[in-house]
Amino acid sequence: MHNRLARVLVLGLVLVAALLGGATSAWGADEESWYVVQISGKKAGHMVQTVRTGDGTITTSSTMALKIRRDTSVIAVTLSSAFVETVDHTPVSMRSEQAIGAGPELVEYRFTPAGVEVTRGPAEKRTKEIKPRPEGDWLTPAAAAAATARAIADGRRSFVVRSIDPASGLAPITTTYTVGEKTTARALGREVPGVEWVTSVDKYPGVKSREVVDLSGRAVRSTTSVGGLELVIVLADRELAMVRAEPPELLNSSMITPDRAIGRPRDAARATYIVSTREEAMPDLPSIGGQVATRLDARRFRVSVDRARGSEPEGGEAGDAALLAPSAMITSRDAAVVRLAERAVAGLKDAGPGERAESLRRGVHGLITKKDLDVGFASAAETARTLSGDCTEHAVLLAAMLRSQKIPSRVVSGLVYVERGGGAGGGGVFGYHMWTQALIDGKRGPRWIDLDATLGPGTPTDATHIGLVVSTLSDEGMSNDLVRLVPLLGTLEIQVEAVEPAEPGRGVGR
Repeated sequence: MHNRLARVLVLGLVLVAALLGGATSAWGADEESWYVVQISGKKAGHMVQTVRTGDGTITTSSTMALKIRRDTSVIAVTLSSAFVETVDHTPVSMRSEQAIGAGPELVEYRFTPAGVEVTRGPAEKRTKEIKPRPEGDWLTPAAAAAATARAIADGRRSFVVRSIDPASGLAPITTTYTVGEKTTARALGREVPGVEWVTSVDKYPGVKSREVVDLSGRAVRSTTSVGGLELVIVLADRELAMVRAEPPELLNSSMITPDRAIGRPRDAARATYIVSTREEAMPDLPSIGGQVATRLDARRFRVSVDRARGSEPEGGEAGDAALLAPSAMITSRDAAVVRLAERAVAGLKDAGPGERAESLRRGVHGLITKKDLDVGFASAAETARTLSGDCTEHAVLLAAMLRSQKIPSRVVSGLVYVERGGGAGGGGVFGYHMWTQALIDGKRGPRWIDLDATLGPGTPTDATHIGLVVSTLSDEGMSNDLVRLVPLLGTLEIQVEAVEPAEPGRGVGR
């Protein structure tokens, strides 16, 4: 169940490393720098950064390509971007492309006096809209590189750069540099003089990167530790950077073996867990749907899950337009998605939203007949046509079908218990997973209920689901939401306090 979401987490790790590490480097014009990328001590891929000038413009581009192995499956992740500005640092355009397996996501931006024209999606289904220009003062990549080089030359011990990275969208990011002593690092077969500094980005509080850069600001070695993973970027030549290597095994290590096995997990109606981290602090866990999370101390939460319980919407959630709006992933107005949703609720014209939501969940489960395939993080439109995918495809398609029926929806990224070794006797693990929540207006008022379309017709959800992050998967917020999971990879521990089976006749979250 967790395979596809784990691919998304790998992309999140790449995004964090790109913003914190070598992607913020500076160097002279018309140069190309190649890097070896390592994860947990093993070569995972390469990165190349270039600066080109011509026709009065400067183009700064970066591509990071990784391969990660899970058992016999190899997952390819690519993140590429380019920013075009004039020689006086006026922004012209930028583009970002992210790909997990076969699922590329391309976004292009063109800066105009009226705003920023944003185009996204594949060639045959491009969408276009005008967004406001970024607020406040910020630097283009070449201007940020020049500011960084000046700070090194001036011997500054700390400085801040506010800039835009295409992979992060239009929202400016603030990078803080804390400069250490002058040092040397070995790269390209020689000792390179430079300085060491620590960078942090406001977008990812608590996550830092330690870099050695040469005197122009070009990264020589960058190390980013995120959760239980360490990503290292080392300056190399093209030949070394492109050397093929056995992809590191990463995703199996993200599974969590609890202190005891859970028998018949799909029948679990109520459960209580202690979820903790081996790091210094645990991020806040949400109380959503059937889940109530209570902080015990800096590193531990008690998580109580009751599959018959729904949670009230918080703040302005009930009126949040993003819960009904289409996005690049949740394509709720796509003709194929609408058609599948109408088919799933046929004959339920007078039924309430709870009954229609469950019929949609069962419909998605039956529609996706090719499960657990090595494909990318597909949109609802893609899944509606291929009828294939794993947990993320189930969750995204159901969210889109719910919205097409005017039922507010979002997705939950978290953990679910999966048996292995032939059933309960072989124990089990918690693996990363994604499911859907629908905001249902029932007798007790509007309630968020959990709906897992990967489960069978009689099981909307179970009490082995532990939610970590919720997301509307909006175009602006999707990457940010999913990246919040990355620091938890390889750090979590789960203690099973109690699990209770379902009572006959007790429903789910209505």
